[in-house]
Amino acid sequence: MLRPIIVAIALTSLGIATSVQAANIVQVKQLIKTGQCVRCDLSKANLVGQDLSNHNLSYANLSQADLTNTNLTNTNLSSANLSGAKLAGAALGATNLVNANLSGAYMVGIKRSPFTDATSNLTNANLKGANLTDAKIGSPITGYGAVLINLTGADLTGADLSGATMSYDSLVGANLSNAILTGTNFFGSNLTNANFTKANLSGADLSYSNLTKANFGGATVSGVNFANVKFAGTNFTGARVSNPINLPNPLQGTTGLGSSFAP
Repeated sequence: MLRPIIVAIALTSLGIATSVQAANIVQVKQLIKTGQCVRCDLSKANLVGQDLSNHNLSYANLSQADLTNTNLTNTNLSSANLSGAKLAGAALGATNLVNANLSGAYMVGIKRSPFTDATSNLTNANLKGANLTDAKIGSPITGYGAVLINLTGADLTGADLSGATMSYDSLVGANLSNAILTGTNFFGSNLTNANFTKANLSGADLSYSNLTKANFGGATVSGVNFANVKFAGTNFTGARVSNPINLPNPLQGTTGLGSSFAP
């Protein structure tokens, strides 16, 4: 019985507070000592506020882990399991989350790393039902122009991105069906082939975004800013559109968006 207690004390001295039952203690120690923990079992580990920058956690099991306020700059989390993990306030920058599972993750207030503007890669990531309320993972600077988050092909079905800043991000082919996008800022983002069916975009900012072949079928599109949007084969069939802001006149390149909305 003494061994787990000694291990726990040693981890606490390293700034890691975790329970013996919650994670593989040996592998947590390996992570802290070497920065390498490929395929490790860190499920339910408490890594609050840790600096995991430049660490390799590819294929690791971090399900239900607590990564609140963690620095994930240049961290390799490709194919990692982060389902149900807590990432509130975590910092992303050049983070590799390709094919990662973030379903049901709590990501309120997640933000860009202050140390780099390099693109974080979430290509094909699973973010089903993730909570990204007030996430700050786009550029707040108008005219910045750099892609900061690559969510190409990501699955955000039913995710909550209300109030999130996603400006200048790439969401090509992303699935945002049934997502909550109230007040979400997509300024300058590439939303080509994105699926917004039945999503709620009330008060969203789509200005300067690329909506080529995006699908808004059945979506709620109320008070959305369309300034300088690129429409081409964009589908609004069945969408509930009202009070659009800066909608181009004449309107071209869309299906189902025209005289049917309430001005």
